[in-house]
Amino acid sequence: MTWLTFPGFGVVDLSVTWDPEWPQVLEAGWGLYMTLFVGVPFAVVAIRGRAYLAPVVGQLSIAGVALLLSAVVAMEWQLAFWALVIALELVVIAGLPLPRRPAVQAGPISPLLVPLVLGAIPWMVYAIAMWSLNRQNLIDGDITVGTDHYSVQGAFGVALLGLVAAAALWPRGRLLMGSCAGLAAVYLGIVSWAWHPTQGSFSRTWSILCALWGLLVMAPALMTPSGRSTLER
Repeated sequence: MTWLTFPGFGVVDLSVTWDPEWPQVLEAGWGLYMTLFVGVPFAVVAIRGRAYLAPVVGQLSIAGVALLLSAVVAMEWQLAFWALVIALELVVIAGLPLPRRPAVQAGPISPLLVPLVLGAIPWMVYAIAMWSLNRQNLIDGDITVGTDHYSVQGAFGVALLGLVAAAALWPRGRLLMGSCAGLAAVYLGIVSWAWHPTQGSFSRTWSILCALWGLLVMAPALMTPSGRSTLER
């Protein structure tokens, strides 16, 4: 798939997150975004078909909006291209026939509201910091297909919050969105802890908290009955 290889480089960037020759955290942020936030939803539709379309469209919409927001705030206009590509591909897959179109209904109060509240300020602070660094055009940034990774790190924080919020309020999207967001946070925290200090990294303490926060997101998504069943209806 293009998001995992070329031009998205999702898996490619993840493969160098433990290579001392690369900016590991920036590579992890880009790789996780293109792989988990964008590539995995397309893979789900390709493998499991039309019954999974609604959560996929929801996740890709959040990922695209986060990139578009980052393009504006970080002044990284190349991100608008990536958002446009997601939008065009959404038009294609949204045309797939659904056996039925269930109404989007909010479920009962979810435990995911806890990590959402706990992570809202830290992730937005991180996103704002990454956008600020991107606007400075630093020489220690990392460029992929003409796009500075600092801008994607900012989008990463926004997309995480968007996915967790949607997973908390929408049972049908809980499994896909919650698991992708949680796994992304866990991996970024581990990479940040291992390679601190480096570009885009947290402190060692915040790296641990990031990974724990990711586990706090993944657990309700994977283990609650609504998290398992609503995607399969």
